[in-house]
Parts: sequence; structure tokens; C-alpha cells
Amino acid sequence: MVQPVMTFDGVPGTTTKFAMAADTVLTLSSIYTNSDGEPAVGAIITCEVGNIRFTLGGTDPAQGASGTGHVLASGGSLQLSGGPLVRGLKFRPHTSGGSATLQVTCLF
Repeated sequence: MVQPVMTFDGVPGTTTKFAMAADTVLTLSSIYTNSDGEPAVGAIITCEVGNIRFTLGGTDPAQGASGTGHVLASGGSLQLSGGPLVRGLKFRPHTSGGSATLQVTCLF
């Protein structure tokens, strides 16, 4: 599989691993600001294990085949290029009772 080339603007922050083993909706609120209090202007997200469902607005992602939200499959990457997108991201495992692992680096 050929990986697309991505270009990034901003200074990368710490990469954070999100291991999800519950059906809880998560956000990037814990890493949205850096140590200087500056908000993220973008993010690089890689789904390492499992599939996730995600939304970018006020809607919570819902699980299952008829669920709500976009699917990011294991091995896939997502680039968010805007603070409102990073702040609005919500994600959870694709299936109820499933698990997934994301690696996320916010850009400042």
C-alpha cells in the first residue's frame, strides 16, 4: 500500500498514545494546548490497532455498522489542519466492546 505524502504546518508537540478499551467517547482535550497555553493548529493521527469512528463537530460517534461518524481503519492516518477541527474531534472504537489504539501529535 502506498502512503500519501503529508505536509504539516506548525511546531509538533509530544506524541500521545490513546489506547481505547471501552465504549467511551474521547477527545483531544488533554493535549489540545501546549505547555505555554497555546492551542493546537493541527494534528497528525494514526490508527495503529483496531478501527475507530470519529466526528468533527458536536455529534458523538456511534458504533456499529449503522453508526454515525467517519471510519478510520487500522493503519490509516488523518491530518487535521485547523484548531477547530482538533478541538471538535471525538472518537471511539468502531464496534461496541472493541478496542483501538491511536498515536496523536498536535501541531502548535
